[in-house]
Formats: sequence, C-alpha cells, structure tokens
Amino acid sequence: MMAVSGELRIPRAAVRDRRLHPAEFRVLMAILDAQDGPEPTPTLEGLAHISGCAVRTVHFSVHKLAELGYVTVVNRGHAKRLVIKYNRPEVAE
Repeated sequence: MMAVSGELRIPRAAVRDRRLHPAEFRVLMAILDAQDGPEPTPTLEGLAHISGCAVRTVHFSVHKLAELGYVTVVNRGHAKRLVIKYNRPEVAE
C-alpha cells in the first residue's frame, strides 16, 4: 500500500467511504504513515501527534476503524500499547 520513495498512497476505499469522519480519516492516514516509519506500531499519543488529533479522538477513531474493517487492533498487556495493522476492507462504492 505504501509508495516507493517515502510517498503515502491513500486507499481509494477510505476516500470514498462516507462512514468515515474526517478525524477518523486523518488517524487512518497517520497509521499508514507510521507503518513506513521507524516505529511501525506507534502509541495513541504518537498517532495523536502525527494526525493532529487529541489522544481521546485517536482512541475512538482507532476503534471505529477496527469496527469498519480498516485496521486490526491487538492489546499488548499493561503497557497500553496497541498493535494496529492496516487491512484492505471491502467497501461498497
């Protein structure tokens, strides 16, 4: 999904998905951006910094993205670290 030379390719399904709130879209872009960086599983705080959203907004957005099938979230114990993996959802156009 990532383009060569550090450019981010935006998933067409996400652009066309009217169920996504703009903040959720920004968080999804931050997840995709982070997966190509030095810390592919950033904290919620890291995603908040990348996306420009509040940590609480990121928390809710990540869970909404998981509900819609864009990401898979795995809790990592007491460290409150989430492993977030991008999925290519099937979205009706």
